Amino acid sequence: MKKILIIDDDRGVRQYLLHALNKKYVAIESSGEGDLLKLIIEENPNLILLDLNMPNIDGRDLCQTLKTMGLTKEIPIAIISGMPEDYNREVCFELGAVSYVPKPILVSHLYKIIDSIIGDRNVKNYRQRKTIFI
Repeated sequence: MKKILIIDDDRGVRQYLLHALNKKYVAIESSGEGDLLKLIIEENPNLILLDLNMPNIDGRDLCQTLKTMGLTKEIPIAIISGMPEDYNREVCFELGAVSYVPKPILVSHLYKIIDSIIGDRNVKNYRQRKTIFI
């Protein structure tokens, strides 16, 4: 079963996503505290859902770091954020994320995005497509 890591400082968002995603995937969570790089390397998720604006960590910096590390650069990242959509789409391109999911998150919309990302066996295709928006 595919594994998805949710990184968001909002416990309510994490619980909502865990409940929704565990029906189709293995979902794990992090509040952005602790050693995220170690968690990501150990869990080796098929997808990371990453909030950009967290008090303890800058999601932009984390995304850029993950996209430059050999062990994590192939893990697709979808940005989840409550910031204006036009702003975040541009940020997705710049950071190397494959998609943007606006808050509040609609589960049916999220399933479509996730299936389009991790349903594709060749992750390198995402670099050619840049981002996925449904």
